[in-house]
Amino acid sequence: MDEPHLCRETAKEQNIKKRGQNQEDGDVEGTHAKRHKTDAQDKDATDISAEAALELVSLSTLKSICLKILNDNAAGPKLKEELLSSTQGILTHAMNEAKEERSAIIKAANKAIGDLWDEAMFQNHHQCNIEDWPGELSALFPRIDSLHNLGSAVKGPELAWEALLHVADCCIHNWCDGDLKYYGEGEIECDEFHDQVDRFMSFICEAQRESGKVAWLKDGRKEEIWNLQEKPAQYDGGEGPYTYRYQMTLKLLEQL
Repeated sequence: MDEPHLCRETAKEQNIKKRGQNQEDGDVEGTHAKRHKTDAQDKDATDISAEAALELVSLSTLKSICLKILNDNAAGPKLKEELLSSTQGILTHAMNEAKEERSAIIKAANKAIGDLWDEAMFQNHHQCNIEDWPGELSALFPRIDSLHNLGSAVKGPELAWEALLHVADCCIHNWCDGDLKYYGEGEIECDEFHDQVDRFMSFICEAQRESGKVAWLKDGRKEEIWNLQEKPAQYDGGEGPYTYRYQMTLKLLEQL
């Protein structure tokens, strides 16, 4: 059979064949490379030591591993013994972290109000919208809820109460001091925010009553609430005190 003449058409055909062959070779090489990479990763995973894995493991994964071991009849009792022997250290660490979070929430509340004040005074010609105050502070509620959920073993409810009390206090401002012009009706603009705080405090009271851990609620908590009711009267020209606030919490505290 005569060989095809060399011309533009035969050149095109040859190029097409070459590209097809190169693609097939590349696919084979790519498959080998992927397999080699996977094998290398598997080898790296099996080569890592238990100590190195412990350094890398997440807390949630570690808890999951511990729970599996605790349910094992052979290894479970030993792990339980080790955990219980470290209880005091675990609680001390957790309590320190809870206290740090309480302090961080208080600092965040102070910063939020400070930023609003600076913005009003230096950027908005001494004008502010009162609704911005509760709006900024209510953003801290999820953190306070998480603090409460840490439980009584690390004084989570007590620390959450302290943080909540400070956040509520931050929302009470001297709207009539003359330095700040505001949009709104004054202190009553914050009533809904204080209703939220009241519900939150009531929830803490109910949870503590159900668990039987109410001693700390009997020691000065009503006085703290009364101060929140009376403080606005110092600023609003005699409109207060706002004794209609915090009725749910006070009624629960009366029942203890």
